[in-house]
Amino acid sequence: MLSNHHQIPTDRMQKLIAIANSAKPKLALLEAKKLEKLYPQDPVLKNFIGISYANIGKVDLAVKTFKRTIKSNPTYVPAYTNLANCFFQKSAHLDAITVLKKAVSVNRRVPEVFLDLGTNHRMIGELENAIVSYRSAIELDPKHVKAWINLGNALWENGQPNASGDAYLEALDIMPENTVAAAYLIDTFNFVRLKENNSSPYVKANQAIHNAGSSYELKKLVSDQALSDLLLECNNILKANKLVVDFRNTQIYRMPDKTLNCERHKSIFEQHGIIPKFCFACIKIQIDISQVLDLVRLFLIFDRLEFLSQNIRKCMVEMREGIAGSYKGLVYCRSLSEAEEILKKLQPNVENFLNTKPKIRIKRGCSEFDQAFPKYSEVESRDHEVMSYNPAWEKVEKFWDRKHSKRAFVSPPTLSGISLADYLIIQNWFAYGQKIGDKSSDVMGHGKYSNEKSRSTPKTQVVS
Repeated sequence: MLSNHHQIPTDRMQKLIAIANSAKPKLALLEAKKLEKLYPQDPVLKNFIGISYANIGKVDLAVKTFKRTIKSNPTYVPAYTNLANCFFQKSAHLDAITVLKKAVSVNRRVPEVFLDLGTNHRMIGELENAIVSYRSAIELDPKHVKAWINLGNALWENGQPNASGDAYLEALDIMPENTVAAAYLIDTFNFVRLKENNSSPYVKANQAIHNAGSSYELKKLVSDQALSDLLLECNNILKANKLVVDFRNTQIYRMPDKTLNCERHKSIFEQHGIIPKFCFACIKIQIDISQVLDLVRLFLIFDRLEFLSQNIRKCMVEMREGIAGSYKGLVYCRSLSEAEEILKKLQPNVENFLNTKPKIRIKRGCSEFDQAFPKYSEVESRDHEVMSYNPAWEKVEKFWDRKHSKRAFVSPPTLSGISLADYLIIQNWFAYGQKIGDKSSDVMGHGKYSNEKSRSTPKTQVVS
């Protein structure tokens, strides 16, 4: 016999949540289905059942459950947001937007609805709509940190880097310990200089580090002592501003306002095992280095040489499994002939400035591609023809493009000079050097560079 009460008692609901939180989603679902017979109209219980279906991978059943919940309880907003989240997971962003707009018509006072609405708009490139949605969330809750961060990301992609930095600063004013906002703000410093009179310790440290780097002539930094003095000065700036930052990036870029859209190309390779057509025209000058101090010097060369200003440059430590080398610099070129011309100018600069002899070569594309397709990286060969694009792969690329939104973002050009982001990455390089036994990493002494973690924080990351 059904209970006369429509609402599940709080203690029973808490027991269900405890079961789910103990990593037993199937058991939680089973118990919830039993209780549904007693409380068939309770939207909270129905919503929990939908979440449980989603947690065990039965998204279609979750969608049906949330739709039934909305039909019987049209003012229950969590069912709308969870239904939209199911559509988000399936990359059905237009369906998610439709559901969330219905939620807004039911209740305009829930900031999370506008937050999710903004994220779905952003995923299909509707940046203006995303910005409006995030601002609506902030109007409802001015201290909503995630809304400020996502607003910053949308503004960044919409070509407003200064406003983006201001949004991250707002998030940090609310929650100074927020590492996500801090990482995004620090990354922004490579592209914009925020107001020098800003009270943020991040802004102050960034400007001071930039000034410190500008005070050193490039030719003087061939000396280990001079380079150590510069890095110690940067380290003291961090201490003076009381910054302890977990910034895990390990690659420093210098670039004009262009993008290679590598995220797309690597996703196609990882999912379908083919090399995209674009990557067959991706020619690189690769410089392999044996000491971390010389990697820092190579970064300084990439930063200051004017004839490289229209080419993407990257310095990095090699973290990929099975890829040879420890420290690398890369210059991306439009053609083999351009690479050869640049190499003529670059090689003497590199060899005269570094303390160890580098290995320099011209290659094609990413090393992961070469692992899967030997000889792909070769740009010319006397023994055989170089590898060419397989026309049959074009269908695969078109299929992938139809399923994924075109969100290739072109950032503004990077600024010259050392930024806070650059220095924090250099710290990570020294930690890597200590880990692999590079004696040049000990020049700073006493383990000052101790962050051994490594990950990238792309601008396209969604905080939800």
